Amino acid sequence: MKKIILLCLLVFNFTCCKAQILEQQIVPIEDLKGLSTEGTYYKDVHNLLNPYVGTWLYTNGTTSLKFVFRKIIGFNNGYNTKDILVGEYEYIENGNTKINTLQNLNVDIPYKINQNISGNSFIYSFIYPLCNDCGINELRLQLSLGDPLKDVGYNLVLRKIIVGGQNALSAYMRSDGIKYTGDAIDNYQTEFVGATIPNSTYVLIKQP
Repeated sequence: MKKIILLCLLVFNFTCCKAQILEQQIVPIEDLKGLSTEGTYYKDVHNLLNPYVGTWLYTNGTTSLKFVFRKIIGFNNGYNTKDILVGEYEYIENGNTKINTLQNLNVDIPYKINQNISGNSFIYSFIYPLCNDCGINELRLQLSLGDPLKDVGYNLVLRKIIVGGQNALSAYMRSDGIKYTGDAIDNYQTEFVGATIPNSTYVLIKQP
């Protein structure tokens, strides 16, 4: 009798879990507008993140900027589920390495995004920063980039382009250079500390 009851419970739990998965709302990531909702799966249905995966390099004499991106499928933060692009970077200025976070690229990502670049938001040309060269329906990828040396953040917007027959990214990087300290919104303190990488638009070539 106990075995029968145990079997019934297992079947019931399996059925409930299966039903929850089937009932989970799936929203393509390009349709994510504003705040996300609990229990929704923001899925890369059309594989829009895939072209960004890999290594990208900007060079100008002895100054270089390298991005390395990977795609995370089904990241669950305890509130909802999403497919995201994450990455790390290296910036060398006049031959001197200013910052290098590439060693963090393959860290585990449980319920927290432990990487310095992440996101999955797609924006059109009329969203800031404006893109006068973009097509009407062209999408750009908007990510957040953290500067652990200065403890500030950047807005990073990537546009896929072709340079000399090679796949490339036009990377818009902007930081206000303001560091926030405090443990609650009502007692935050701000300090201008600048940023490690100069604000600019960089063109990075896809590496083999």
